[in-house]
Amino acid sequence: MNEIDTLYIAAIGMITPIGFNAEMTNAAFKAGISAYSDSPYVNKQFKPIKMALVPQDALPVIDENIDACQYYSRWQNQLIQLAHAGLNEVFSGYKGDAIPLLLACPEQYRDSLSPLPKGFLNSLIEQTGLAICPDHSSMIHCGRAGGINVIERAIKIFEQTDFEEIVIGGVDSFQRTELLHLLHEQGRLAGEDIAHGFVPGEGAAFIRLSRKPVTVFSSLNIISLNIPGISQEQGHLYSDAPYRGDGLANAVTHALNNTPQATIHSVYQTMNGEVYWAKEIGVAMTRNSKRLSKTLKQQHPADCYGDLGAASAAALIALAALDLTTQVPNSAHLISCSSDLQYRGAVTLATIKEDAINPMASQQEFSA
Repeated sequence: MNEIDTLYIAAIGMITPIGFNAEMTNAAFKAGISAYSDSPYVNKQFKPIKMALVPQDALPVIDENIDACQYYSRWQNQLIQLAHAGLNEVFSGYKGDAIPLLLACPEQYRDSLSPLPKGFLNSLIEQTGLAICPDHSSMIHCGRAGGINVIERAIKIFEQTDFEEIVIGGVDSFQRTELLHLLHEQGRLAGEDIAHGFVPGEGAAFIRLSRKPVTVFSSLNIISLNIPGISQEQGHLYSDAPYRGDGLANAVTHALNNTPQATIHSVYQTMNGEVYWAKEIGVAMTRNSKRLSKTLKQQHPADCYGDLGAASAAALIALAALDLTTQVPNSAHLISCSSDLQYRGAVTLATIKEDAINPMASQQEFSA
């Protein structure tokens, strides 16, 4: 078994409330465009819930045979459509054999909110018709940090198989009435009387990872992705244990320890407007301050596209990667993700010049 300490980004794909693909989402985020608006959903006071939603006409049509056979709910169909849109982009130009898909899915907040059925992934593969290998594909219900957790799975698959590429990512939508009611009762949704609530969003984001260096986005930069740091917070949002912020701090420390000695210039975070998350971000940044630039930028795109739930990690990785394509070699960004439950994750991306991998290689040899 060959141990892997670095992977490379070969392609990205996403759909969010501010963009129908990665380029649109990135441009809207950089421009500070917000998709927040009153939604068709109302709270118990019959006031519209503020959300950030993807226009329905931007999504692929659901396969009627899949819907008829599986009896999926509107919410489950929405997830299939969102994931299909993001997968179309990440597989654009791909002509190889079928490869695994490792999918991060919504958390199970309460027993009354059932997870996705076991057949969901196969239905998604059938819906897309893309080169996805079902035997090595899987999904986990870890929420925002799920897209980092599946990187660990991807590394194991690379080490144990001959796959050259693997797709990781996540999909989520808060267009689920029972979930919105639960969050409203808990006082977590942004509104006139809740200054520090969050705006529910939806979307899908995917990264095609390669075991070999490739250049992407018409850039001479190669974007490396290092071994992630994965941890758990005992005092999470729905726990009675003391909340010390150790989970995210440990995840960040592990991610930085797995990274070549590069200074972190930006941190892409899952901060969504809730004050709760500020404590652990502060703890994580303080404990790892020696690795952070004095001009560190803290990025939280949820300010624009809302909380993407399980799609958050892959979306942040995609935005960080796009930013790195314009940076000088040896630049590095950190992605940190916190789920509502115990899951915490962090990972670093860095730029590598093509000639640093193989000075004799041609650009064509490394093209995606």
